[in-house]
Amino acid sequence: MVSVQEKLKSFAFEKAYPYIIEQPVIKDYLTGISFILVGSAATGLCTEESDVDICLICSREIYDIISVGTRWNDGRPTEVILEGTQLHYYAVSVDELDKKIDALDERACYVYGNAVVINDRADRYGHIAEKLHSPELMSRRFDMEFDMLKRRQGAVRYVLYKDTDPMARLQLGTEIIERLLKCIALYDGRGYDPRKRFYQTALIGSTGSRLKSYVDTMMSLTGAICQSADQKETDAFMEALDYCVDYLGNGGSAGRESSDVP
Repeated sequence: MVSVQEKLKSFAFEKAYPYIIEQPVIKDYLTGISFILVGSAATGLCTEESDVDICLICSREIYDIISVGTRWNDGRPTEVILEGTQLHYYAVSVDELDKKIDALDERACYVYGNAVVINDRADRYGHIAEKLHSPELMSRRFDMEFDMLKRRQGAVRYVLYKDTDPMARLQLGTEIIERLLKCIALYDGRGYDPRKRFYQTALIGSTGSRLKSYVDTMMSLTGAICQSADQKETDAFMEALDYCVDYLGNGGSAGRESSDVP
């Protein structure tokens, strides 16, 4: 039986891509454009209702020409329905992608790190993919996030035991879970989606599986820790957090996965 992802990928290659390259303003610049499939159809986290998203990667000069009349600069792709399937396509310059990756932009790292190549004869995506999948970049991202996690760990401890404002306790408790999820994913050398399916994508690796029960414990206690009288729940929340931070900081009992790991 053909999976939903296989259907959408087939549509991207056989219907969407041929449609895009026939667009008059794009047709004259094909030798300088690479085409990649992004979004849920690329990652496999798709359903029958999912859109198909295709990104065109090109030089800034070509982008300035083919983007005229679009809303790509505003983050709005061109939309069209082909044979009942919603197609979104847009372009981005290599320079812009480089800047986002160098700035460790979470969304860009996830989207373009999980892309499926449709046509890279222009060799625009190869450079980006090499950078995104380098152990050095993953190490930088992990080190940055883990340093912030440890800093906020102390702030959480202070707020949960000293601050009686329930909103402050809730906000910081939620923030620390989000930071922990990011660190777990990066520790495993995995991409994560900071906007959609954050929990699922962050815990997909071996360390994610190992620490999932601790994350679940913290999530289940977020309501209870809002109340300063709930000392027992606060203790349990901090114990789970401390265990996870120690695990990540000390290399973990199971070690790290072998590929693309800091």
